[in-house]
Amino acid sequence: DKSGQIHYIEFLASVSESHGLLTMELLAEAFDRIDSQRKGYITKDDIRDILGSDCNEDLVNRMLEEADFKKNGQVDYDEFLKLMIEDDSSSEYAVNANVMEENKSQR
Repeated sequence: DKSGQIHYIEFLASVSESHGLLTMELLAEAFDRIDSQRKGYITKDDIRDILGSDCNEDLVNRMLEEADFKKNGQVDYDEFLKLMIEDDSSSEYAVNANVMEENKSQR
C-alpha cells in the first residue's frame, strides 16, 4: 500500500506465494482475520481496522472498490477469493497465483 509498512495480509500473501504455499485454507484464514466479527463479509471499517488508525482513507476506498465486484459496499468470501487468486496484472492487490483449481477440495 506504499505506506512503508508491511501489514499482516500483505506479509501473508507474499510469503505464501513465494513459497508456493498459497492455499484455500490460508486465504480463508486471511479473510477471517479481516472479517474479525464473523459477519461473512468485509467492510470499509474492517479494512481500516486491519490497516491501523493512520490508514489512508483513499487507499481504503480503492481497496474496497477493487474487491467489491457486486458493488454492494462489502466484500464476501467469493469476491475476496476472486480478488486474491485471479491472474490479472491490472489488479493492484491481487496475489497472482493459480491456486483455485489446485485447492478446490480444501474448502
